[in-house]
Amino acid sequence: MESRWLGLGKVTEAFENEIGDLLGGRHVVATNTGTTAMHLALEAMDIGRGDDVIVPSLTFVATAQAVAASGARVVLADVNRETLNVDVDALEAARTPNTKAVMPVHYRGLPAEIDPIVEWAKPHGIRVIEDAAHAFGSHYADGTPVGGKGDATCFSFDPIKNITTGEGGAIAFEREEDYDRAMKMRVLGIDSTAWSRLEAQRPWEYDVVDIGFRYHMPNFCAAIGLSQLERFEGFRENKRKVLGAYQDALRGQDLLVMPEIPVERCCPFLALVLVEERDRFMAHMRENDVGTGVHYQPLHTLSRFSDGGVDLPVAAELGERICSLPLLNDQTDAESERVLAALASFA
Repeated sequence: MESRWLGLGKVTEAFENEIGDLLGGRHVVATNTGTTAMHLALEAMDIGRGDDVIVPSLTFVATAQAVAASGARVVLADVNRETLNVDVDALEAARTPNTKAVMPVHYRGLPAEIDPIVEWAKPHGIRVIEDAAHAFGSHYADGTPVGGKGDATCFSFDPIKNITTGEGGAIAFEREEDYDRAMKMRVLGIDSTAWSRLEAQRPWEYDVVDIGFRYHMPNFCAAIGLSQLERFEGFRENKRKVLGAYQDALRGQDLLVMPEIPVERCCPFLALVLVEERDRFMAHMRENDVGTGVHYQPLHTLSRFSDGGVDLPVAAELGERICSLPLLNDQTDAESERVLAALASFA
């Protein structure tokens, strides 16, 4: 605030560089939301009208809306019953002659198995754009941080994510040419920024070289992000501890099934249980002063993205049974114990 330069500037660049270093040197573009990050990645790769993009049905609507904004057609895929993520089999079943990109979602912080997806995509000329809104700070099975594979990985830093910038997002690109194009497109296609022109002889002069948007992250949001990164290890450890306690408590339960994730390599975002009588369960938890949610209604059940002929049995079943428990960066032991007591009394 004291710098008086609140818009896109040096603090945003510092945030991008720090994220890039965490991801093994990837090219990072910071944006104003996770949704615009996904749209910008599609635009930078020239994916749009006439193209098909495969999206898992079990995701937040933002994934599909970003594709729709590009002009491409959303093609929905089912998910794997064990991981709740999309896999190669589901992607192949959804592939069309017009498929130009796939958007695997690292649902609840568990990374999709991305290596087989990249291997499958390359011979078909399909770009892999990962939706990692839930998975900042998670690692693939080989130890690589999420964001270090695929053509591009999109993060969200909104108020409920693993770190926040207030509102914001970012794209980690593999190819420098995709990054260069996205950097121009995020500020209306202008070939420079007001900040970068400060020392120029004619600072008012610029050129417009591409289609563009107002998608950049301002300095004051990046400043929040930099301070969040300093505290991130503590956030991640706390969420791992909370989810680990839930998994231990519910292991072997019949009424409440918790699909487990390997907390040691993930930054958990959702603590999910599968329950047959969801309304009764949520009412019980509310009576015990515990909030719950449903993340999410599968996309094929929403009017905007419903397709009469689509058959996605796993996503459909999960959509009827999933329920989210509290999982917070600053959740206390007492709060976790309240959740565990409410779960025990229901079971």
